[in-house]
Amino acid sequence: MIKKIFLIISCLFLQMLFSQKSDPIYYDKDWEVTTKANASFYRLMPLKQLGELVLLQDFYINGTQQFEGYVLKTNENEYVGDVVWYNVNGNDENFKQYRNDTKNLTLLYYHSNGKIRKKVQYKNGVKDGEAIIYATDGTVLMKGIYAKGKPESGSFERVRHNDDYDYNSNVEEASEDKALVTTEEVMVSPLPPIDIHTTTVEPQTVEMTVPMDEGLSKNKKNRKTVSEKIFWENSKQLAQETVYEIDSSDFKPIARKNYDKSGKLIQSLNETHFQQYGNDIENGTEYQYYLQNNFASNIKSISNLIKGEESGKEIMYFPNGEIALETNYKNGLKEGEEIVFNENKTVKSKRVYKEGEPFNGNFDERVGGVFVNQNYLNGVKEGEAIAVDEENQIVAKGVYKNGKPFNGIFIEDNENRSDNYDLINVENFKKTGLQKVFGYRLENLIRTYTIKDDKLNGMTTFYEDGKVVGTLEYKNDEPYDGTLVESEKTSVFKNGKITEETYFEDSYNKDNIQKQKLYENGILVKVKDFSFIAQG
Repeated sequence: MIKKIFLIISCLFLQMLFSQKSDPIYYDKDWEVTTKANASFYRLMPLKQLGELVLLQDFYINGTQQFEGYVLKTNENEYVGDVVWYNVNGNDENFKQYRNDTKNLTLLYYHSNGKIRKKVQYKNGVKDGEAIIYATDGTVLMKGIYAKGKPESGSFERVRHNDDYDYNSNVEEASEDKALVTTEEVMVSPLPPIDIHTTTVEPQTVEMTVPMDEGLSKNKKNRKTVSEKIFWENSKQLAQETVYEIDSSDFKPIARKNYDKSGKLIQSLNETHFQQYGNDIENGTEYQYYLQNNFASNIKSISNLIKGEESGKEIMYFPNGEIALETNYKNGLKEGEEIVFNENKTVKSKRVYKEGEPFNGNFDERVGGVFVNQNYLNGVKEGEAIAVDEENQIVAKGVYKNGKPFNGIFIEDNENRSDNYDLINVENFKKTGLQKVFGYRLENLIRTYTIKDDKLNGMTTFYEDGKVVGTLEYKNDEPYDGTLVESEKTSVFKNGKITEETYFEDSYNKDNIQKQKLYENGILVKVKDFSFIAQG
C-alpha cells in the first residue's frame, strides 16, 4: 500500500513539473491545495530547474518566505544540499545540509532580486571545492574552500564538520508532515546562468582577519584557521566574524569581532575569552541575531557571561529592533526585576525573580506545548491562570490559592514523569470529573481517568500513539473491570479481581513477553516464563 501511494505521489509530482501553468499554488494551514482566499501558504511558480533537481520556494500568504531547498524532480521528499525553513517573520528557523549525490555538482541559491546569493560545489555527495556568498549586487562577501565536506580554508556562512550531513530518512521529522504534493500543473524554468561580472569585497577572507594576542607563540600564529561570518542584510558590513582553529577532530573558536550596522567595532574577543573545552564564550558578551538566509536583520539578544554563567543585564529584542525584555542574572540565574515590553515600547508587565524562580508578578511559562499566564505572590501561585495552546486557543482557566489549584481547569507538571503533563478539573481544591495525562501536546493523550468523591470512579482509558490500548473501570479507587496498562506490564481485572498479569521485555518491546501470571478468584495459580524464548 505504501509503495502504491509513493508511486501515485511521484506521478503527480512529475505531472506538476512538466506542465505549463505558472500561477502560484495555494495551500491551507494543513498544506492541502486550496484557493487563494483560503490559503495560508503559496508556492512560487515556475519552479527553477537544475538538471535533475528543482528549487522549491514556499511562502506565507503575506509574502514572507517559509521554505527553500532543492529536491529531486522524481521525488519531492528527497532533499538535496542546503535546506532552510523560515518563521512567520521571515527569519531563519531551521537549517539542514543534505548530501548531494546527483550529477549536479554546483548548487545555486538566489536573493529575492534574482541575483545569485550562494554557490556551492560538491563531490562524492559532500561539499568539496568553492563555496561563495554574494551580496545583492553580485559582490563576493565570502569565499571558502571545502575538502571532503570539511571547511579547509577561507570564510564560510557556517563552519560545520564533514560528517554533519542529514539524510532523507529525517525529512518527515524536519518538515513536520508538510504535504507539498499537489495535482496542480505548473511549469519548470531553467536556472539563470551565473553572472561572472562580479566584484569582491577586500580583503577576501581566505586567511584569519581577526588579530590574535601578541603574546601567543609563533606556532599558534601560524596555525591553520577558517572564519565564520555574518553580514548585516543588504550591506557589505560585517555583523560578526568568528575565527576557528582547525584540528583533526574539531573547530575551536580562537577570536571573534562584533560590529554594529554602521561598522563600529563593539566587541573583540581572543582565545582566552572562550571556554577551554567547548565553543561557548567564557567571559564576554554573546550577541544573537535575527537571521534571514544567514544575513543579520537585527540583534535578537545581548547577554553577558562571566566564568561561563550569565551575569548582569540581558536584553532581548523584537524583530523590528525594539526592546522586548530586560532581565537580570546573577551566577547564571535570573535575579531581581524583569520588564516585558510591547512592540510600541510601552511596558506590558514587570515581575521579580528570586534565585531563578518566579517570585512576584505576572509570568508567562511554558508547560510542554502549552503557554500558561499566571501570577506569583512571594514565590507561590496566586489568582487566575490561563493556558493557551500553540494556536493561542484557551485550553484551561482556573484560580490558585496559596499555591494550590482551587477552582477551574489547570495545566500542571506530572509528578511521576518530567516529560508528561496533567490537565486537571478542580473544585474547592479537589480533583473532580474527567482528568487527562498527556505528552508534549494536549492531543498526545497518555491516559484519561475520572474522579468522583475524591476517588477513582468510572472509566480510565490508556493510549499509545493516539490509539486506545486499554480501558479499566474503577470503583471506589479500586480496579474493577478491564485492563490496566503500565510501562512494562498489563493487568487484567474482572469483577474486582485480578485474572492475569503480562510482563514485557521493556516499554519499547511489548511484543516480547517475558512472563505471564494467571489468577483464579484473585489467587495466583500459574506462572508462564517466556524469558528463555525471548533470549534465544
